[in-house]
Amino acid sequence: MSSLVVLGFDGIHTADEVLNKVRPMQKEHLIDLEDACVVERDKDGKVHVVTLADRKMVEIVDSPRGQIRDYTWSPRGNFLAFSMGVSGNGFSSVYVWNAADGKVSRVTDDMFNAYSPAWDPTGSYLYFLSDREFAPQISGIEFNYASNRDTYIYALALRKDVKHPFPPESDEVSLA
Repeated sequence: MSSLVVLGFDGIHTADEVLNKVRPMQKEHLIDLEDACVVERDKDGKVHVVTLADRKMVEIVDSPRGQIRDYTWSPRGNFLAFSMGVSGNGFSSVYVWNAADGKVSRVTDDMFNAYSPAWDPTGSYLYFLSDREFAPQISGIEFNYASNRDTYIYALALRKDVKHPFPPESDEVSLA
């Protein structure tokens, strides 16, 4: 049985305490801790993955503003998605770190603000929020304009064989 269990902690020391309490479950074959690791973000904006078995620490990204707070593991635990702003326009992009080769890839462009990545349970799609709809309205509060409904949920297919989650429907009428 292979499954990913994600737990959040305030620090790596708290993760160690929980790990020590869970170790007896491993002896009973209820859980496998061989690949247990922790994602840690320090005060300088660097994000590390720490393997708890050997204490190996790998820096995966250095955020210039230290604003990475929305990292999430893929269902199989081999990818880590997060959003980070690196361009000067103030927008974030969604990135994916590959545990196999250690590479970080940007999967959204920097033309729009994209954040809050989430994996679907099968690992076929990466969902994220993005601010892409700009339809300004005259506002009674702001002196110039206001906008609402500018954030939507988007799905990114992660493989070529994945079908479109919302395939286009034909509006053509056929006579029988």
